[in-house]
Formats: sequence, C-alpha cells, structure tokens
Amino acid sequence: MFFYWAYGLEIQSELEFPEMHPYAVKMPDLEIKFGKVPAMLTGHEVIAKEKFFISPTEYLVHLPICSYYVKEGISVTIELKENADLPSVRLFLLTNAMAAVLHQRNKVALHAGAIQTEKGLVVICGESGAGKSTTISALQQKGYKIFVDDVLVLKDAGAKVVGVAAYPTLKLWDDTIEKLALGVIPEEQKLRESVNKYRVSFQEDFTTKMIPVYKLFYLRKEEANTTIEVSKKGGLEAFKILYSQLYRTSMINNTKSQVILFERLNQLINQTGLIEVARPENSNSIEELVQIIQKDIQ
Repeated sequence: MFFYWAYGLEIQSELEFPEMHPYAVKMPDLEIKFGKVPAMLTGHEVIAKEKFFISPTEYLVHLPICSYYVKEGISVTIELKENADLPSVRLFLLTNAMAAVLHQRNKVALHAGAIQTEKGLVVICGESGAGKSTTISALQQKGYKIFVDDVLVLKDAGAKVVGVAAYPTLKLWDDTIEKLALGVIPEEQKLRESVNKYRVSFQEDFTTKMIPVYKLFYLRKEEANTTIEVSKKGGLEAFKILYSQLYRTSMINNTKSQVILFERLNQLINQTGLIEVARPENSNSIEELVQIIQKDIQ
C-alpha cells in the first residue's frame, strides 16, 4: 500500500505514483484500488456517452487499457485490461479519474501552473501549446519555486482565494527539455511510451500549504503578432477566459458544483484581475515572456 498527498487530499493507493508527494496519511480522504467495475451506470440522472457515464456521485469510463470507476469522491477503482501499461494507467487516472474526484467533492480546479513568490502565487494558465509548463520551468531557472504545473485547486479561505497544489511533477516535451538545458531525462520518466513527453519532479520545493493567489496570467499564441502584447482583462471578459481554463467541466453533473464554480471564479477575478499575454505563433519568445512576468510581479 502507498500513501500520498495530492490535490489537498490524503490518499491511500494500491498503485504506486512516483508523480505524487509521499505523505504520512492519518485518515485517507481517497482510496485508489484495483477491482471489478460496473459495465454501465443507470438512472435518470446519468449522462451516458459512448465510453463514459456520469451521475452526480459516480463516474465510469472504459478506456482501451483499463476502466475507472469513481464514487462519491472517496474511491477510485481501476480494472486493468490485458494490454495495460502502468505509466498510461497512472497518467489517465491523474488527468481523468482525479478530475471526477474533484468535481464530486465540489472542488474548483484550473488547468494551470503556478510559482511561489513572497506576495503569493503567480498563476499561469493558457491555450494548449501556449507554453504554460515551459514558462513555469523557465521561471524556476530564475530562482522561483514551482507550486504546481498542471492542476491548481482553488479554495475559499474567507478573505482570499488560495491555491492548493496537485502534485510535484512537471510535464515537459523533449524539445522544451533541450531548449531549457535540463539535461538528460531517463526514459523511465516518459509519460507514455508513444509520447516524447517526460515527468520532471520538484519534490524538494513542493509544499502542501495553501497560498493566496497574487497574480493571474493567461497565455495565448497570436498568429498575426510579431511582438508580445500584454493587456489587462476584467469583468465578464476575464470570467469567460478563466471559465475556459477550468479543469474538465464536462465531468460536472450537479448544480451545487456549478454554483460554487461561478462564485469562486468571480471571487478570484475580483481579487487579482487577469493579465492576457499574446505571443507570436512562430517565435521562441519564452525568455521575453519570462521577463514580462518578472517585471509585473516584482
């Protein structure tokens, strides 16, 4: 049995996760186990698609390598198939089943990374391929501690919205590792055999503490741009952008989660506003982007 802390939860797992933070679990919030899962979910509240089923308290998905059954945000059952490879099983659990766990627990999560500063978290979200993880890693090289790379849970702490980290692992493409001169990453740290993307740990800097959000950046690539353009967003415009960065909202199937989600996003926007950074489509502008972020957060 393995014990971890991730997404603000104490976890007991039959499957080992090198991506997660080992932790002395006292009373597990979540159990991950192997076993048989249902063939389908039934009932008038169930949303049924080709490969997955969602109810307010259950989630079931059948993938080529395994099936996941998530119940009431407290258990994940994995049924392995003959061709299952464990790196892929772990990857899809972290990106798929855990999203269901968070939604069943009415947690609000952003697909975003963040670094730690003296003033609070600097959160970086953005379009796919806009350079979130690359920017986070580049800021780490400037001396900032990474808080999280992939999923940031947002929690209401009264006067402030605080961030809760998922787990201490960066996911970087091989060309990014080369550009940032991160050295040779062992093959066993590949996310999947067929994908040239690697997990890079930052266990030493990882914290389970909740930290207030200080700044919020949204990155996007703009084909027409020849230089980086920075603009501040607020109100409905900022809300729409931030809503697009929520983590797997297609898995939400209860009204309470939707209400909490809207309240949390509005609270965060009022707290930080949003800074949009549009960078040229065909330009390696990470260094300039990092300088812009550093200048703004100092």
